[in-house]
This record gives sequence, structure tokens and C-alpha cells, in this order.
Amino acid sequence: MQWWGWVILGALILGAELLLVDLDFFLVFIGISAILVGLLDVAGIGIPEWGEWLLFALFCLLSLGLLRKPLRRMAMKGGEDYDEDPEGELLAMSEALEPGQSCRVNFRGTSWTATNVGETVISQNARARISAIKGLTIEVISNEKN
Repeated sequence: MQWWGWVILGALILGAELLLVDLDFFLVFIGISAILVGLLDVAGIGIPEWGEWLLFALFCLLSLGLLRKPLRRMAMKGGEDYDEDPEGELLAMSEALEPGQSCRVNFRGTSWTATNVGETVISQNARARISAIKGLTIEVISNEKN
């Protein structure tokens, strides 16, 4: 294959990783391996076509085996500090909520059903404390001190 064929193939595979796959880093190393074979061809290293394919397979296996896990771990590192249990967090109430009543609230970028499980009214624009999450419902209590 011509050098530009390897580079185009690598660019298409890298583009597929960006558009189609969810951060798995399989296609990244395959695309980079194809580009490396193309660059070796540009550098004037005379490798027969079967050797290019063998080198491509070797680059793919080595990079996937040695670099994929550390790169994936590094990319996912930002989520380690994320607190999955929101109990005790404060939530802004968009409307007043009587004890036992429910309404819709926005929390962490999603609309939830919030139910007042406390004994006092939570006023509009007040902050409520999350006491628990049961299924798709956030149970809240008033954060105001009496």
C-alpha cells in the first residue's frame, strides 16, 4: 500500500473512534499504527507490502497491550472523586413543597421527582436537604432551622 493510503486509513480509523466509539481506545491505537507504517514508508525504509502489514499488526498488538489500560485509566481518572451518594447535599427548590407532596426539580443536570418527607413546608427558592434517593425519587427535608 502507498504511504498516503496508510495515513488516510489511520485518519479514518481515528475519526471513527471519535464519532462512533465511547472512549474505549481500541481504534486510536489501530489508527496510530496505520499512520506510523505510512510515516516509515515516507522515511524511505524499504519494507515489502507483506512486511508493512506485519509491522501494522505488530504495532497494533503492542500498543493495545502496553498502552491502552494506562491511557484509559488516565482518561477516566476525573470520575474517581465523584460522590455517588448525594445524601446530605442541598437542592434548590423551584416551588413550595408541602409535607408529603411532590414536585419536579433539577439535580445534576437531570429532572427528578422530589418528595418532601419532612414535617415542615419547604418554601419556594429555599434549599432542601436530600435525605435519600428511592428509585427515581429524591426525598428531601427542609434545611431551615426552626
